[in-house]
Amino acid sequence: MNLTRRQREILHLIARGMTSKEIAQQLKSTPGSINNHIMASIAALGADSRSEAVTKALRLGLVRSEASALADLAQER
Repeated sequence: MNLTRRQREILHLIARGMTSKEIAQQLKSTPGSINNHIMASIAALGADSRSEAVTKALRLGLVRSEASALADLAQER
């Protein structure tokens, strides 16, 4: 199961609690395009929902949690 960089990025932003509209604004895209990436991610992960896709991506290490990213930054300093 391969996710594109963009799909992983979008799942990460969903994990941070962002809506499709907010993600579209941040990535300078359209909500429709973002939703297409989300649906492709859901299908690729064999998930039934956005939240399940995020959970599976986190579990598989395809997306990092915010806490994990912050811990890595703290270690780098």
